[in-house]
Amino acid sequence: MKLQLEWIADLGGQSSVLAHSPARSKIGAWTSWILAAICFLVAVALTTVLLTRAPLPAQLVRSSLLPPPNSSFLPYNFAISPDGSRLAFVALGPEGKTTLWVRVLSGSTAQQLNGTEGAGFPFWSPDNRQIGFFADNRLKTVDTTSGTVQVLCDSLFEWGGTWNRDGTIVFGPFLRGPLYRVPAGEGLL
Repeated sequence: MKLQLEWIADLGGQSSVLAHSPARSKIGAWTSWILAAICFLVAVALTTVLLTRAPLPAQLVRSSLLPPPNSSFLPYNFAISPDGSRLAFVALGPEGKTTLWVRVLSGSTAQQLNGTEGAGFPFWSPDNRQIGFFADNRLKTVDTTSGTVQVLCDSLFEWGGTWNRDGTIVFGPFLRGPLYRVPAGEGLL
């Protein structure tokens, strides 16, 4: 291809009769065939590699989940962490109060998160470190490592929320009406 481009540049203002010389035509035809053959071989090689590589092994997790002792599950009040390794759920205790619990899916026991009394509708942060939830007509978060609970804003109803990668929580504080957004570390926007 380099030779062809140099040849075209050398022609410059020369007669077009040279462009149709038999020697140049044979070189151009061979170059085109070689280039086509190389492209074909590269395509075949890439297809072979893609079709013969081993698939990634699927990670199978088998688990059964029982409520904590003397508690029961609250329906529709659970969330699986974004990395798929943990489950946050709300359990109703014997005194009639709900609390937030976290369980590693490959484990057999759950851990109650202190300061989450009255919790409902949990949802995870994208980094798997915090859980958003509603309690006492407020939107709150809890850090699963330190146990720190933070109140973000008021919310008259508990309808659930979602936490995006930018650190913004979106939720609906009313049965009907607009969605609200809250920076996870601050307050209502």
